[in-house]
Amino acid sequence: MSQCQATYYDGHTTLSRQVQLSTTNGWLTISGHAFEQRYPLIQLRLSPPLGTLQRTLYLPDGGRCDLADDQLCCHLEQCLSQRRFVCFIHRWESSLKRAGIALLLTIAVVWGFIAFGIPILAGQVTEMIPPTIEVRTGEETLNLLDHAMLRPSHIQAARQTHIRQLFSTILLDLGDNRPYQLLFRQSTPIGANALALPGGTIILTDAMVNLAKSDEELIAVMAHEIGHIKHRHALRMVIQNTSAGFLVAALTGDLLSTTSLSAALPTMLVESKYSRDMERQADEYAVHYLTQKHIALTHFAAILNRLTKYHAEGADKDRVDSWNQYLRTHPTTTERIQALSLTRRPTEITNPKK
Repeated sequence: MSQCQATYYDGHTTLSRQVQLSTTNGWLTISGHAFEQRYPLIQLRLSPPLGTLQRTLYLPDGGRCDLADDQLCCHLEQCLSQRRFVCFIHRWESSLKRAGIALLLTIAVVWGFIAFGIPILAGQVTEMIPPTIEVRTGEETLNLLDHAMLRPSHIQAARQTHIRQLFSTILLDLGDNRPYQLLFRQSTPIGANALALPGGTIILTDAMVNLAKSDEELIAVMAHEIGHIKHRHALRMVIQNTSAGFLVAALTGDLLSTTSLSAALPTMLVESKYSRDMERQADEYAVHYLTQKHIALTHFAAILNRLTKYHAEGADKDRVDSWNQYLRTHPTTTERIQALSLTRRPTEITNPKK
């Protein structure tokens, strides 16, 4: 038998009364001045321990008792078969060391899900998105770029026509009926670069065209960007970034961050901060095409080297910083060039997995 003092509320009024609690033979007895109630222990529910807060015993008729006696609480836990699990949780939350370990484990699990789980899920979700949505996203991104960062190209019309013919030849070789389009734009902030927007739009900047020393180098660049589009990397990248943001918002309750992410979708596409795997996959795609067309891979290596040198030496400080940030999340030029020497299977290029 166990006894203690408690504060009783009947669940119908705000009035409280001091009562005596006692347990015996599977029953709880609540007694006070001209008052007594009995309940089977199996129908009671005890609130879990939380720091030094007083625990509450919930009664089946809606009433409750606020308990101040830890000994009775332990006895009730045993009677209600709660002790093992509840005490385990209480030990962890009552210990600063254990709480720290739990926090680190939570961070590790969240990081693991963001780093590995979300990319896998994003790949599955991307496959389910209709092409019309992808095309619309690319159109909206292009409109934003044209207003914010891109200007009409200064490349001569004859040169543009020639490069478009090269681009059409690549598409003809691939046998792809996707509505691709190749655009030329001048952009000081972007510098020498090529952008692959969702839906099939590829943008070559004037600086990129001028950086190339041969048609073969431009073919390598365009084949690389087609690889990004084929594998829907831009759309997948946006899904990954926004999914991570929504997860953080769900954990922190910061709904503003989700709104900010939604507004920043076109910017994510423009930055093209693809993962190392995505960049290697696009390189593989370009290499398969170049190998099939008997174009020396040294042309691809040459434009990669020249592009790296351009961003390291020939750009302003902000672009250098941006390029350094890019290299921290992408395979280095040396890694990419070394990969060009691996054995390829050129027949894979004609029927890539959709």
